[in-house]
Amino acid sequence: MKNISWKKGFFKCAFNIFSEGQKIGELKPSKLTLSATGKIDQERYRFRVREGMTNRVEIIDMDTQEQVGKIRFGHWLPKATIQFREETYTWKFSNLWETQWKITDTDQNAVNYKGWACAGSISSEAPASLLTLTGLFISNYYWQMAAIYVAIFLPALTLAWV
Repeated sequence: MKNISWKKGFFKCAFNIFSEGQKIGELKPSKLTLSATGKIDQERYRFRVREGMTNRVEIIDMDTQEQVGKIRFGHWLPKATIQFREETYTWKFSNLWETQWKITDTDQNAVNYKGWACAGSISSEAPASLLTLTGLFISNYYWQMAAIYVAIFLPALTLAWV
């Protein structure tokens, strides 16, 4: 079982990813969009958000500029489907507080995540890879969306009660 940890500063956007105390990667969400760039074990990727009828993300290998995967987000529940070439994975929160989530493949093999805001851990049978970055990207996407909804609806609710 591989144990990986991640940390990010309280007011910082970037996730730093560690294995056995050594930094092996990072995920840098954009401050202006819901997109991000990431690096793990010398591989670099861009998560490019495409808006349309459904929210979807293209995963681009930054060295070859080829699309290597895509993410489709659920409409109503925080859930996502990940496609890497011929492989399909499902991402979802594992608890009500949204501090645990997992990615499973069709054989129910899982990458398990724990954490919130500033730090967390990842456990998996496989070594750190693009799937590790993807799980962090999706959770960050949903955390950003929750913050946007609060910023939009809290003032409206406050005005309605006045």
